Amino acid sequence: MAKKVEDLLQYDEFREMRFTLTKEMQETIIKLLVLQQMLNENEELSYKETKLLQKEKDKLLEHFVKEFQAYNIEKIAIIRAYMSK
Repeated sequence: MAKKVEDLLQYDEFREMRFTLTKEMQETIIKLLVLQQMLNENEELSYKETKLLQKEKDKLLEHFVKEFQAYNIEKIAIIRAYMSK
């Protein structure tokens, strides 16, 4: 049975786990947050502008996920193994 992410925090092994975040990943996170804030708060955006911002956000998120996975292969494998039990 798959477990919830919150369940992981019960164990010191997972609570103390540290992931690698490059400078580029940190900058991408900030860009993602800014784009999401723009999407949430700016009601004056046209449909086309909203779609363009969402598309950019999706591209950044995909890039972040790939880079995060590349730098954290072993830790992700440990978590996936636990979650699939």
